[in-house]
Amino acid sequence: MTRAMSMVVAPFHAVFACTIPSPRAQDGHDISKGKLGLIFLLSVSWLGLLTYIVVNVVEHVALCLGTPTDVVGVTILAVGTSAPDCFGSIIAARKGKIKMAVSNALVSTHKALPPHSVAQV
Repeated sequence: MTRAMSMVVAPFHAVFACTIPSPRAQDGHDISKGKLGLIFLLSVSWLGLLTYIVVNVVEHVALCLGTPTDVVGVTILAVGTSAPDCFGSIIAARKGKIKMAVSNALVSTHKALPPHSVAQV
């Protein structure tokens, strides 16, 4: 990870470490279902809060640029669904698994455009 990326991610790591308990069992004991439920609930809460913030920021940027919010929303949706596949392909390629990287790239683009969406355009 580059130094700039580490600086961007560090505040998130600190906040998450302070607000979400570690899922690792200590002293070899099993983790209670209650603790796992709490971890899940806190993680989903953070996801909801961060999603709300991103949507509001993107909406304000779209209004400032004079771009319809629907267009910006669909663009962010496309990026959000394609980015994990892109990162997966990059990681596979760096590990030397070229066939896996290429097949992931091809399948992810096919998955991003279902046949019925092309007919509607």
